[in-house]
Amino acid sequence: MANIGAKVWLDGKIIDRVDAARVSLLTHTLHYGVGAFEGIRAYRSENGETIIFRLSEHIRRLYESCRLVMIEPTVTAEAVCQGCAEVLRENQLTEGYLRPLVILGEGAMGLYPQGNPVLTFVAAWAWGTYLGQDALERGIRCKISSYVRPHLNSGFSRGKLTGQYIISVMAKREVKIAGYDEALLLDANGMLAEGSGENVFIVRDGVLITPSLTSSILAGITRATVLTLAREEGIPVLEQPLPRDALLLADEAFLTGTAAEITPVREVDDRTIGSGSVGPITRRLQERYFAAVRGAEPNHPQWLTRVCAKSRPLQARSRTGPRSLAWPAPRRSARRLRPRAHPLRGRGTRASAPACASSKPRGKAWRFPCPIPAAGGWTSARNTAGWRATPRALPRCWCAPGISTASPSPRIASAKRASGASSCRASLPRRSSARTSARWQARTTAR
Repeated sequence: MANIGAKVWLDGKIIDRVDAARVSLLTHTLHYGVGAFEGIRAYRSENGETIIFRLSEHIRRLYESCRLVMIEPTVTAEAVCQGCAEVLRENQLTEGYLRPLVILGEGAMGLYPQGNPVLTFVAAWAWGTYLGQDALERGIRCKISSYVRPHLNSGFSRGKLTGQYIISVMAKREVKIAGYDEALLLDANGMLAEGSGENVFIVRDGVLITPSLTSSILAGITRATVLTLAREEGIPVLEQPLPRDALLLADEAFLTGTAAEITPVREVDDRTIGSGSVGPITRRLQERYFAAVRGAEPNHPQWLTRVCAKSRPLQARSRTGPRSLAWPAPRRSARRLRPRAHPLRGRGTRASAPACASSKPRGKAWRFPCPIPAAGGWTSARNTAGWRATPRALPRCWCAPGISTASPSPRIASAKRASGASSCRASLPRRSSARTSARWQARTTAR
C-alpha cells in the first residue's frame, strides 16, 4: 500500500486528506469515468534538492486531456504546478510521486453532466521502483495480453483519462495472475501498441524502434525524453508500426513511463529477449535518464523544477522572546545614543522636532548636528530625533563644512529671515576653533 501524504491540494488550498479531502458517493466521475489525471515524479538531487521532472509538460497534458472530455478546471495550470510543489513541502517528501486529478463532482447525474463542479486535486506519496526492486537491474517478464487497445476512433489515445484505463487494469490483472510482471497490448490492427501503463521500445541491429503516435498509444513524456537522449547519443531512431514477432526477435527491449522509468524487458511470452540481460543501449539510456531526472544532466535544465524547502515561520521580535527564531536584533551604537559635545554649546539633549531639510551630507559629513532656531530650542539636521540645544545657542543656522544648504525648508528660511542672514553659507565660519567662534559672537552682538 502506498504511503500517501497526509496533506493534499484542492483548488488552491492545502487540506487534510483524511478529514477534508472527501468526495460524495454521487460524484459524477466515480460513476461514469469522466476525469483526467497525471503521474509525475520528484527526485532528490545530489546536493539534496527536490526536483520535479518535466512538471510543465505533465500539467499541459493534464489540461489537454480535460479539453478532450470538455472539462474546464477552475484553477490555472500555473496554480496546479505550484500546488505540486506545495504538496511535497507540506508532506516533507524529498522524493515522491505526484498525482494531479481533475474530476466532476456531485450534481446532475446521467450521461450528460450539467453544472457539476470541477474539482482539482494533487496528492503525493513515496513510491520506489514501480515494477519491483530488481526490475531496473535484471529486467522483467512480460506477456502479450488478450485485451487490445481501443481503436483510434473509439477513444482518446492522446488523453490520460480515468475511464480509459479499465482495459489496462484488466490486462494487468490477467498477466499478474499468470505469473508475469507486466502486460503488453496490441492495437486493433494486431500491431504492438504499449504496456498497461508504459510505452515500448526495442533495439534491432543498433537501431532504436518504437511505435509511432499514429497508433493507439499515449504520447508519453518519458518516451519523448528517451527519444531526445537517444538522438544526442547518436543512436538511430525509428518510429514505425511494430508487429509482434519484431518484439520477439529484438536484441533489446525496454518499457518507459513516469512510474516505470526505463525498465528492461528480458522475456516476452516465455521467450528470452536478446541475451536475457540488460543490453548496452538500454544501459546507456538508463544512465542518461537518471542523470537527467536528478539534475546531473547539464544539457536540459528546462526539464527540472526545483522545490524550495518549507521555511520556518519567524516569531515577532520581542525583548524577552528567543532571539534564534526572531529577526536579527539591530546593532546599537553608544555614539548614536549619546551625542558628542558641540564645540560652542556643550552636550545637548534629545528632541522630537523634524530634521533640517537643508542638511544633506556630501562626502565626509561633520560629526556635530546642525541646529536651527525653533520654538523652545534647536533641532538637529543629522537625524529625525535631533537634539535640543542649550540656552546659550547662537541665533544662526550652523551648517558644517561639506553640507549643502541650497534648498532650505520653509522653517529654516523663516529662521534665517528672523536672524537677518541672507546666505547661510556666506555667514558661517569655516572653522570651529575658539578664536573664530569668539569673533563670530562679537560680530553677531554688534549686529
